[in-house]
Amino acid sequence: MAEQLLVLAADRLLYRGPPVEGGRHRHHALQLALSLGEPLRLDTADGEPALRAQGLIIDADQPHRLLGGAPRLALLFLEPESRVAGQLRAARGLADRPVQPHRPGAALRRRLEQYGADDDFTALCEHWLEELGLPAAALAPSPANDPRVAAVIERLRARPQLRHTAAALGREVGLSPDRLMHLFRAATGLPLRRYALWLRLKLALSTALTGASLTEAAHAAGFSDSAHLSHSFRAHFGLPPRFLFAPGNRLVVRFR
Repeated sequence: MAEQLLVLAADRLLYRGPPVEGGRHRHHALQLALSLGEPLRLDTADGEPALRAQGLIIDADQPHRLLGGAPRLALLFLEPESRVAGQLRAARGLADRPVQPHRPGAALRRRLEQYGADDDFTALCEHWLEELGLPAAALAPSPANDPRVAAVIERLRARPQLRHTAAALGREVGLSPDRLMHLFRAATGLPLRRYALWLRLKLALSTALTGASLTEAAHAAGFSDSAHLSHSFRAHFGLPPRFLFAPGNRLVVRFR
């Protein structure tokens, strides 16, 4: 099995390795796919010809199926409710064309091939998004200058396994739920609920990497069981978490 690389940040996930998707599926994240070999072939609907391209943009919740081709690829998943995903959706007109081919430049392909687990993840994502028409600044959230928002972020990061609510967090910092959610999104580019989910997925992965079972990792991250974790992970990314930890896989994971 070829080496797989997984890099997880607060609102995006990069996977590089062999294809792992099975049949037709959909997932919640907006996906950028780029072949590191032969062009991708994507089936989007019954009766329609497969789309063949070196790179693809697939909006959130769009049914699709990879039909082989590339033995190795890079996938960048973006939280669809994030600021950057909204800007990309508007810039590319994804509301009218939710699946689009993309011709990546040679520099981006080389960068993805050579990207190491300790390299600058934000710079890589900025390069990819710039090729799609977004400015690099699209990835830069506003600083959490409001100490109340900073306190909420610290609370979420300290105990991501808890089911935090906007009402409870707001009471702690003296804000109404609506005001907290507004300020939080302005500072992070993400809804509070989605930010908390990404933290829980990150905790589950980091726990599993210590040698814990998926059940133990699920419980540590506040999921009811391994099925709940697997469903959440697959629903968001279309990737089965068990595959990432299968015997013989050479997996490198980094958190940003």
